[in-house]
Amino acid sequence: MVRELTDGRSRLESISDLPTKGLLVHAAAQTDDGFVIFDVFESREAFDSLMHAIGPIARAAGIEEPPKAYPIHTYISA
Repeated sequence: MVRELTDGRSRLESISDLPTKGLLVHAAAQTDDGFVIFDVFESREAFDSLMHAIGPIARAAGIEEPPKAYPIHTYISA
């Protein structure tokens, strides 16, 4: 999925690698069950915009279930 979003790069290296705006934080980790990704967006609209771009790529990769999304309660940045 990352290669599709970033014109062939194997991993995200910068927020500017994404085709949409509004991502504040991205963290990804490989687990025994696959990958877990934690993202924070500046707005619901920014999240929806990236999900719109990722949707077809995810479905092509066999991922049918949409990601879980929760409103942020507290956000603190250094």
